[in-house]
Amino acid sequence: FNAWIFFEGGKQKGYEFLVGYLLELSLSVDNLFVFLLIMGHFAVPRQYQHRALFWGILAAIILRGVMIGFGIGLIN
Repeated sequence: FNAWIFFEGGKQKGYEFLVGYLLELSLSVDNLFVFLLIMGHFAVPRQYQHRALFWGILAAIILRGVMIGFGIGLIN
């Protein structure tokens, strides 16, 4: 996909996409490290880690939607 952007959008757009992709990839690896630290600090048993991550991610998605809606309301 990056090659397509590079050839269709030009060299600048291709580099911008690549840098953005690498930045997002590094941030996702950073999130994994934080999850491991939190699970280790609170001594969450391995059998409950998946459930804790599932509900945490679901809550983050819902709260993000609420905040976006709140922001739209403030702007309007």
